[in-house]
Amino acid sequence: MGWPAFVLPFVEATALYQSIDLDRGSYVTTNNDAWLYGAANVNQPRGEVFHRVPSESAPPVFRCPSTAPANIPGSQKDYAVPMTATIEHSDETGASWPSADFAATTVNNQRGLGAITGGTSNTFMFLEHANRALRHDSGLGYNPFLWVGHWGQGVHVWGTPPNRVPASASDDRGRYRSAKSFHVGGINTAIYDGSVQYVSETVDLHNTFDSIIRRDMGILGTRPF
Repeated sequence: MGWPAFVLPFVEATALYQSIDLDRGSYVTTNNDAWLYGAANVNQPRGEVFHRVPSESAPPVFRCPSTAPANIPGSQKDYAVPMTATIEHSDETGASWPSADFAATTVNNQRGLGAITGGTSNTFMFLEHANRALRHDSGLGYNPFLWVGHWGQGVHVWGTPPNRVPASASDDRGRYRSAKSFHVGGINTAIYDGSVQYVSETVDLHNTFDSIIRRDMGILGTRPF
């Protein structure tokens, strides 16, 4: 179950939250993950149909007006949490590399705000992540509301600049992994201190953007992609 389910009680969507059974899997009506499930399964449902209604009921707060809605408007969101690794390497199990300890956000995170040693005013909490790619888009959406099909949905993975345009229809970094918006020149971000900051797409990726994803405001070093 993706992170939006756990945010719902704090955005005046308690009734929607109560309709979700966290002991069941999530659901997506139009899977758009050819990389993981194969091209023949694109535009097909996946997961537990029990959650079909909540999975198509994203409140407006999860959607950006600058991004055209997907074919099923409430099935997608336009925001993501930042991680310093792909999801299978970003959990509490101590993945060997990239370190599981870089980001404030990890899978099954049990940390509190005290773990953000770089300061809550220096750490990204959410980044814009338009459900549509900036090119090679099918209209199915790449950022399902509740479903997490694989490591890139609902997450920005460090090492890719904001508003990266995919080089091809198979470039997952430009579709799944990178923060992106249809605003001119950059993206909106939410900081852990509660502020909202606009970040230029020309931001220094290594020394600024990637380091603010880290909870210690450190420098990431060599990146694999």
